[in-house]
Amino acid sequence: MSESTKILETIWNVFYWTAFGLGWSVLPFLSVFVQTGEFTFRGRVAKAIYVNLRYYTVVGLLFGVFLVYLWFQNAFAK
Repeated sequence: MSESTKILETIWNVFYWTAFGLGWSVLPFLSVFVQTGEFTFRGRVAKAIYVNLRYYTVVGLLFGVFLVYLWFQNAFAK
């Protein structure tokens, strides 16, 4: 692999993972922050954090249940 290819790959990884992280953290937070009916900055931030934590908790629990289901179905066995 040439030096320029390594540099381009590094730049690509930085941009990709930055966009990925912002897309899953900052954008949902800002979406709820703008849509909430709270009147103070602190109230908007608290509501946005609460809504996002609740959402990611539910998604995480469902993913955990799915992994347990796969484990009991021996989907991980080769």
